[in-house]
Amino acid sequence: MPSRPEQDMNDEFRFQDMVCYADPEDRTAFYYRPGPPMPERDPSRRPVLILWLGDTGSRLQLCAQWAAGEAELAALRMEIVRRFQNRRLTPVSVRLLPELADIDRVALEFGDGSGAFTEVQTSRSSGYPPYSALFNIALTTEQAGQAARALNGTPDCLRVTYRGTVRRAGIGTVPLESSADVSAWFPAGSGQEHIRIIPS
Repeated sequence: MPSRPEQDMNDEFRFQDMVCYADPEDRTAFYYRPGPPMPERDPSRRPVLILWLGDTGSRLQLCAQWAAGEAELAALRMEIVRRFQNRRLTPVSVRLLPELADIDRVALEFGDGSGAFTEVQTSRSSGYPPYSALFNIALTTEQAGQAARALNGTPDCLRVTYRGTVRRAGIGTVPLESSADVSAWFPAGSGQEHIRIIPS
């Protein structure tokens, strides 16, 4: 049975929402672009997000990141070894390099539940991986309800979007837009513990 042809080094491929391609000069180096934004996590690995609900006002505080986790990168190394068999790579020898990104803005957007979103606040990222962005916003009653639904697992209520450009080796700059539905950060409605009630 003929061996599987090696992936063309100029071809990018997608793996677990990440984009990856080979460095044109270094056989062991590969650039990757993270998937959707993630929450920053505390030492207990819980998302850094608090929704304060009160009769006289509500507030949402959260910190987002655009980066790939260690488990995702480990899996990507294994996938590269599989795809580029003729290079005789090992997971240890694979060098993963994040694409250089210029993040223009990070937006917090509320949805109407049908797929339409409205930007309500923007934040500057840290400017370097993991491109952290902090939000602290007073909410209307309707927005507070949408945020609570997102934390309880309802999609299309609240999302974070990174916009800017990435510098692609050998090509130049290409537009970037990467969004994460906040409900995906709280599978099976696990965000209830991130909701705090402000006493009247």
